[in-house]
Amino acid sequence: MIQNKKKPTDYSKNSISKYKNELIFHIDFHILNTDYHHTIFKKLGHGTYGKVYEYLKYHVNILETAIFFENFETIKDYEIKSISHLSKVGIELHIILRIYKEIIAYSNEHLPLVLSKDIKNIYEKLIESFDDITEEASKRVEVSKNLDIDDELYNKLISGDYESAKEIFLTNVNDIESFILKFENKMVPILSKIGIEWELNNISVSKEHLAVNIINDIASNFFATLKNPQNTTLGSVLLCNIEGENHNLIINIINKIFQHNGYKTYNLNSSIPNDDLEDFISTIPSLKYILFSCTLESNLINFYKLHKNIKNINNEEIITIAGGSGFNNIYNPRRVFNLDFYCNTLKQVLDITK
Repeated sequence: MIQNKKKPTDYSKNSISKYKNELIFHIDFHILNTDYHHTIFKKLGHGTYGKVYEYLKYHVNILETAIFFENFETIKDYEIKSISHLSKVGIELHIILRIYKEIIAYSNEHLPLVLSKDIKNIYEKLIESFDDITEEASKRVEVSKNLDIDDELYNKLISGDYESAKEIFLTNVNDIESFILKFENKMVPILSKIGIEWELNNISVSKEHLAVNIINDIASNFFATLKNPQNTTLGSVLLCNIEGENHNLIINIINKIFQHNGYKTYNLNSSIPNDDLEDFISTIPSLKYILFSCTLESNLINFYKLHKNIKNINNEEIITIAGGSGFNNIYNPRRVFNLDFYCNTLKQVLDITK
């Protein structure tokens, strides 16, 4: 992992959230909403300004994550993916560099000294690494081309051909173990491909959602064909996307895995406010596991605070499990978040349920 040269202070970790909106407003007003840039956005077509503004908002959230976890790799990785996307819609790189430099200038003048120094450290490193970042962004096309995927299955999914996709995937899938093995060998690489192709502006959000919903339906229909081998309930399991999360494919499959192995599940699925979730936990009888999904790095701080509260309230009695692509740049998530289990494959979850 690439750490910041100088560790952010505790003050910065605790105060950056207070200044995020201030930074967004300033950059939007003084850079994006200028005649010069609106002329650029107008030439590039409808929605271009919105793409850059969404980039800015998420970028500042990632800045907070990078400061909180003392992890420069988090923001560097986001910039690689973002620049590959923005470049494909015609945004020139000097706009991104100007945003970096303006954040430094504004922080120096308007934010508390300690915080401004930590922000300056991060953005000076981004500027210093910018050539490497843009080079990595330019390679995303090759990364997508070189992914080892089932092209036929991929094309059926993004074209909306449910029956053909189902037939291809479920061939020789007879039990939960063979389903998980094939899902990880076939579907996981395809999901990576879909994500990169969206990032490169080669497929629409509609096609992305269509493919994911088909995969969800294939999984649901497969599990419906299985006979539950368990005759007793082993306890209750709460599954949820943390606040700010809406990706539910993997958590729905994990829900089916727990059900198949004899657990009563409470699948909250979509984003749940932290306070509401903490209250709900106390109402679940015989609660044994709580499983969290986090796919966005911008939500890691939310999860860190939520998990700490849950463990404090429940005196370490409930077993907590977490996973998702949001943890990819965190070295040893189990230790950092004080989890009982961290899983990056469905097979690991299946082993826990046994």
